[in-house]
Amino acid sequence: MQSSGSWLKRNSLSPNDFTSSFLLKACFRTENPRYVKQIQTHVYARGIKDLASARLVFDEMHQKRSVYCWTSLIAGYAHSGQSEEVLQLILMMVNENLRLEDDTMVSVLSACSNLEMVALEKWIEILSDIVDTKNFGCDSVDTVLLYLYGKWGKVEKSREIFDEIGDNGKQSVLAWNAMIEWLSSGVSESFRLTVENPSHGPNHFTRVSVLSACTQIGDLDLGS
Repeated sequence: MQSSGSWLKRNSLSPNDFTSSFLLKACFRTENPRYVKQIQTHVYARGIKDLASARLVFDEMHQKRSVYCWTSLIAGYAHSGQSEEVLQLILMMVNENLRLEDDTMVSVLSACSNLEMVALEKWIEILSDIVDTKNFGCDSVDTVLLYLYGKWGKVEKSREIFDEIGDNGKQSVLAWNAMIEWLSSGVSESFRLTVENPSHGPNHFTRVSVLSACTQIGDLDLGS
């Protein structure tokens, strides 16, 4: 089951209702309840969007080492606009020493974009405490923090946090996207660094962020 899920992920394919049905049948044949609950969490959260049932199944899982289950639940909460539930799950993942993968972070940053301003300061404080006390997963938390500071209008703090992200964290284009979205005044240099870095290149969201930043500063020549 894990190899099938990995193959889908490597080829950028998303399981549909038929995939989930066949996977559930295969799980039942293995008589391994852990696999069944993993697929059930995905079906409830992303398929039929029954988050209450998805969370119930998730909470009943004795082993929560599969990032796939966390990502499904986080995506479900993000799509339903429950941003603080997403951030609560991120805290749990970091405390469990689980690595936040890029597809997890896409949903996290999407949730952050919908976070109410009144909750920003609270979550910045909570996440900053995590960075100060944990060594594992800090690059992902820092990416969330730089996005939240940018949303709050504290662009210099966003840049400061970006500079603290390690080389491994900067191999993900997500950190660069988050930085570019808020650093309008330095967008040309930021985009140049992204293009020239051999470990990654700009994706569709990078280009959208650059064009948005160019619009905000009125530099149409740079945008072209």
